[in-house]
Amino acid sequence: MTKPRTFALITAVLGVALASTVGAVQIDGVQAVAVDQPRTYAILKDINTGNVLGNYYLQAYLDTGASGILLSKGDTDAYSVPSSDGSSTGFIQPIQSATLGELKNVTFSDVGVAGSEVFYVSNLVNLIAGNYADSNDPQDPSIYTSNVGNVRLQLRQQDQDYGLGVEAINVFGMPLITGRVMVYNPRPANWSNENIGFTEAFLYQPNTQPTGNNNDPGIPNTSHHVLLSYGTFDGYTAVDPPDAPGPTLAHNPFIGSSPTGDIGPNGTPPGVTLSRTVDGNPLSASGSWLLDTGAAASFVSEHQANLLGVFVTRDNDGNAIGLEDADHNPIPNTISTAVGGVGGGAVDIFGLKFDSLSLPTIEGDPITFLNAPVFIQDIEITNALGETLTLDGVFGMNFTTGSVAPDLSAVADAPINWMVFDEPNGILGFDVVPEPASATLLLLGLSGLALRRQRVKVA
Repeated sequence: MTKPRTFALITAVLGVALASTVGAVQIDGVQAVAVDQPRTYAILKDINTGNVLGNYYLQAYLDTGASGILLSKGDTDAYSVPSSDGSSTGFIQPIQSATLGELKNVTFSDVGVAGSEVFYVSNLVNLIAGNYADSNDPQDPSIYTSNVGNVRLQLRQQDQDYGLGVEAINVFGMPLITGRVMVYNPRPANWSNENIGFTEAFLYQPNTQPTGNNNDPGIPNTSHHVLLSYGTFDGYTAVDPPDAPGPTLAHNPFIGSSPTGDIGPNGTPPGVTLSRTVDGNPLSASGSWLLDTGAAASFVSEHQANLLGVFVTRDNDGNAIGLEDADHNPIPNTISTAVGGVGGGAVDIFGLKFDSLSLPTIEGDPITFLNAPVFIQDIEITNALGETLTLDGVFGMNFTTGSVAPDLSAVADAPINWMVFDEPNGILGFDVVPEPASATLLLLGLSGLALRRQRVKVA
């Protein structure tokens, strides 16, 4: 599934204004691109010896929009030889299958925002995830508490350039979260006017009690709750040879009904509503949006955007070059950026600030983001029968964490204290920041928030 990524080196000024009204929570000031996304630590163990492979830990994005577990080529190469001290005899390598009497590497094809990409499939390895807090020592074995079990990884054949010199990115998806509760802290204690730092993420067993300790918070209480469904996309991927074992996959969460017919624990819950006023006429479009913690930005499909009077204009090669209304007039004040992800390359996309984006809640009080920045991009997947599925939208992390305008003109602080994804019960919880109903100016000195590939000895 799609993993759009955008990184920026910025120094800017602005903030988020939040107002509570009767029957609703309104948040104004969110920008188009998240400055960070949830992360996790992980170690890999030999399934036969139990030794930590290479004596290294990994850092990765904890990504609800990913169906599998993707290891960068840089880290794949680092694990391709046994450890020099002899403590690990197992290592990561592509599995092979006999085809026409010859051995060949098994491959797995996936589709994302930048097109299709082919991965190798790894041999079985035991993956154990660790909580990502700023003060946690990744070399401390005690933080690795979530044993995901024996899994097959997607091995990237070539890393791509995400900007700022960042090439190797690991993406750990739903197999880590299934059966657990994911806790995301977009406002860690180390944030200040001079330093945003990295946001923090934790995995817990259901019913873990809150601790009040931000470095190991347990499952905090949340004020508003959104029902989710689940979609399974195994049928839109391909393994070659077809009878070979593929990578470990799991379903993905949606705000709204499942686009693949998988019901989940909550039947068919209501989806995301996007609104825009055209010539005094209020328009709205509701759909099922992928909850994607690995997405730095949020997306709506061209069909949904068309219902709101917004159309993508293209050049002769089919590349998006802007937005226009139903009368083919250019729409002013559009936003644009380039995104990369599964597919290897980067594509230019355009969007605008819609009047509002609304999330339905169990409490009956919707969470509404005013002047909501959303990009317009079709995210399509096709199965073996040639049937194409287009997602209605993608709810990215710009609505939950600190965010920045694509032109670097504005920065907003995170509008929530905690986000809690209760996977077993299909519930997304938010603890909304209780700010006054006026703009809060916040000076944020930001440095490049790029995921750094780290391979450090584990004690």
